[in-house]
Amino acid sequence: MYIIIIFLKVLMLTCIAACANLSAERPSWLDDPNSVYPQAEYLSASGSADTAEKAKDRAMANTAKIFSVTISSASRDVLQVQQNTDINNKTESVERSAQMFTNSIAAQTMEGVNIAREWRDPKTQEYYALAIISRAQAANKLRAALRGIDEALEDLARRANASAQPLEKARLYNAMLKLMPDREALQEKMRIVNLQGLAYPAEYTVNALENQRRLALEQVVVSIAVTEAAMAYKSNLEAGLNALGVKLAPTAALQVSLDIKMEPITQKDGWYWLRGEVVLSLNENAVTINRIAEPFKVPATTKEEAMVRGLRKADEVISLRLNEVLLN
Repeated sequence: MYIIIIFLKVLMLTCIAACANLSAERPSWLDDPNSVYPQAEYLSASGSADTAEKAKDRAMANTAKIFSVTISSASRDVLQVQQNTDINNKTESVERSAQMFTNSIAAQTMEGVNIAREWRDPKTQEYYALAIISRAQAANKLRAALRGIDEALEDLARRANASAQPLEKARLYNAMLKLMPDREALQEKMRIVNLQGLAYPAEYTVNALENQRRLALEQVVVSIAVTEAAMAYKSNLEAGLNALGVKLAPTAALQVSLDIKMEPITQKDGWYWLRGEVVLSLNENAVTINRIAEPFKVPATTKEEAMVRGLRKADEVISLRLNEVLLN
């Protein structure tokens, strides 16, 4: 008998909830979420669709957009970070491996999102959902993430200050620079979560770190080795190293080597194709400590054009990857 009573109570509560969701009256939270979840305490967003699950997914996605991250059941926009990846005053938009950290932080922030309200319009059969996230909860996660980055920056700075090797110092400062866009992304999220727009200023600035990296690179001495196939790019390699600030010498413990491999031009479907590979290596006392091998492929309407495009592409690869072979 007791079990039956409990069952009836649960059934009654379920029916009440269902009736509330199916109420003909449009709920106030659809037009004014702050009337139910004050803006001072919550971030909120709604979504609608022809099914309840889709409506909830869209509400979650719209909440995520507040943090400049679009999440849906089908796709997620990849954050693009504008970073000065080439010290030779070239800016490249890249999908950096470090962005995975930013995305993971965004995902962790979104773990606190809850579907607080649901409603189905009895006339149109459209489903609506309201997603909310506690500002306090989001702020706690962001503070923890900022502390993690700051601890990593402090560790890298300590190691850079203690190192007597110019190249190692430059690499450590470069690692710090790679963390700065992620920290700024977290700062922007914190400004959104905090109604006063307050955040936590970084102890280090990009300009200061770039200057430290430059000073360290100016103490690096390298020689170069170029294969016969890459001889046409020797001056390009020298210019790139000079732009980085390193010193060139006929012989040195550190050596940057360049090789370019070109395959015979092929023809397919009316196009001429040239495939090749640029190989950049950093060697220390004849031991390879870093190597980048980047293949490329270019199409053209003539053999001559294919060769010109191939040579130009090889030059682009050298320009973009030279700093990586030194600093990564």
